Amino acid sequence: IALWWIGALTFLRGVGAAREGGGSIPTPPAIVEQYAADGSGYYWRNAGVTIAEATAGYLWGNALALLLAGVVMVLPALEKLATQLGVISY
Repeated sequence: IALWWIGALTFLRGVGAAREGGGSIPTPPAIVEQYAADGSGYYWRNAGVTIAEATAGYLWGNALALLLAGVVMVLPALEKLATQLGVISY
């Protein structure tokens, strides 16, 4: 946190879009001030959306992976194709 703070006040000050009192990289107290101004409800609401979307993506991804694994078990000739898809997606 100390390095972030020092960087935001010195060599990173002019980086990015200009803000009041500095660049686009805020200092730790500026983060705390903004959190207090926005209120915790704002962050919980947005965190809830992010968690829901991440959970949905995780479940869909695992469901498709299990389906593909089942298809490869039934049709071993597709193993090379499935392996290539797995490597590409990774």
